[in-house]
Amino acid sequence: MFTRCPNCRQQQSLTVDQLRLSGAIVSCRQCSIKFDALELLSETATEDTGNIPQTVVLPWEQQPRNPYWLLGTVIGIVLLLAQIVYFEGNAAIAQNVRLRPRLESICQHLGCRLPDYKNPDELILKGALMPSNDHYAFMVAINNQAAFAQAYPNIKLTLLGYNGSPFTHRIFYPQEYAAEIMQTSPLINAGATLTVQLDIAATKNHMGGYTFDTLN
Repeated sequence: MFTRCPNCRQQQSLTVDQLRLSGAIVSCRQCSIKFDALELLSETATEDTGNIPQTVVLPWEQQPRNPYWLLGTVIGIVLLLAQIVYFEGNAAIAQNVRLRPRLESICQHLGCRLPDYKNPDELILKGALMPSNDHYAFMVAINNQAAFAQAYPNIKLTLLGYNGSPFTHRIFYPQEYAAEIMQTSPLINAGATLTVQLDIAATKNHMGGYTFDTLN
């Protein structure tokens, strides 16, 4: 008698004793897959393979489905994202405007906190430097045009001579100009405007102009 492997279609001969001893479950000599020889058993060798299935998965070869597999996969992905954000700190992934809302939602469920959003290009500064008695008063308004609350920026003020060349500068840090405000509002909310006054001492050089900008 003859049977044919459903996987590689290799035909092989069998005896009645072989079928009885193996319970009709045989192993293909070519691809080693086990299959039920009775399903494709014939008394003569044949080249007809038109109705032979490509693969036959036996009951004991089927992988059991764990009902918690999908849930475990989702939890694993969420934890992986949380670890990336936690260990990367101020990495670009936490500053990405498309990913950040999803990351914030994940952190709300996991109890974590994203690094403060920082993009100085979305902070618009408007100000004026005016003499006041024996010093200068630097009035500046900071508008956060980002979609997220931002940390208070460092502000660099540069004084220029009459020829336009800088002769001195000073960097104002948030602890200097917004210490009291930061106690109640640690970040500048999206769309909010903060107005502060910064005092600087008068210089010996004659000032012909000034520039100011935010720093990371």
